[in-house]
Amino acid sequence: MQTEPCFRRFEPATAEYLIPKNQGEMIKKARLTASVALADMAKRLNIHRTTLTDYEFNRVFIPNEIIAQVEEFCQIPQYSLFDEYHLFLENCDKVILDYCRREKISLYRFSQRIGVCKQAVYSWVKKKQCSSYENWLLIKKLINL
Repeated sequence: MQTEPCFRRFEPATAEYLIPKNQGEMIKKARLTASVALADMAKRLNIHRTTLTDYEFNRVFIPNEIIAQVEEFCQIPQYSLFDEYHLFLENCDKVILDYCRREKISLYRFSQRIGVCKQAVYSWVKKKQCSSYENWLLIKKLINL
């Protein structure tokens, strides 16, 4: 059985893609707007205050559970601290499968439309890998997100 070549090199998401550039700043702004001290917020989130500082300065990846807790504690709308790319990563499988159903195409045809290997698309749908930011831009353009 002959395998098909990739149309475009698949770039797996790296750590720099997984750390939003402004998410920590948004958490800090939400905390300050709610007039909550750093130590109080850290205690509420059940994390060390230096960990919260690392989050606020975008030094480390912020788990989605922490973001959801900050939104709840600061009484801000759900998903308001997520950027567009990271919201896509949360729902990548649903977005791709919905598009394929709507267009009545296979995942293979979808992979051809965005110009990546079918293995890449399958790994995104199965949540085994994250789409890179560049591939997300291709998907966004195709689907008109």
